[in-house]
Amino acid sequence: MNRKSTQMYQMLTHVVDFGTRNVGLFPEDSGAKKLLETLGTGVETLSQQAGIWMASKTALRKGRAVKDASRDKLKDRLMRAGQLSRALHTDKLQLPVKPTDQNLIDHAKGFLLEAESMNKEFVEHGLSATFAGDLEGAILSFEKSIQDFRDAEGRRSASLKKWSQTLEETLDALGRFDILVSNALEYDHAALVSYGIARAVRRVGVRKAQETAPTEEPAPAMVNP
Repeated sequence: MNRKSTQMYQMLTHVVDFGTRNVGLFPEDSGAKKLLETLGTGVETLSQQAGIWMASKTALRKGRAVKDASRDKLKDRLMRAGQLSRALHTDKLQLPVKPTDQNLIDHAKGFLLEAESMNKEFVEHGLSATFAGDLEGAILSFEKSIQDFRDAEGRRSASLKKWSQTLEETLDALGRFDILVSNALEYDHAALVSYGIARAVRRVGVRKAQETAPTEEPAPAMVNP
């Protein structure tokens, strides 16, 4: 979430607080209660999506570390297998210089078809007799880490989309509430001043905004009112 969105979220929580405390100032037949309910639901949803986004951000960070470690483990096993293949003057495994994730998986699965028949060579050259099984486990672990990372990305993107949609809808309701306040509280100077304070978009400190804002894309952030 960028700084402006953070400020908007904080302002909305203040407006809801003002409305909850002063709902009695509005005529019974006005739309105050309905609008405040819409605003309150919007703020609650924003808070929920911010929590989901933060959780998915944490999951992405951890998932990236797991994925990198799984990739390194698989690549290491393939490099050892490749060295052995070259030493035996076979062409059973030839890795690209800079393999992609899918390259690694494809080459590993291809070599796995030959690995079972090479147990003797593995042991003779200092590798484990379970090298083939270990390689298969490394493939599965890497594939799972990739899928887990993608799932976390999906949750983050979904929460961002829901956040943006909810913020737009809530700000639309806020525009109508502004009109209601202006008309219904026209002669209540103290209430208008109080609402003006609640309605003000306060500046969020640069350090706080940096702590809550992602570096890769805008996303929701939790801000306590």
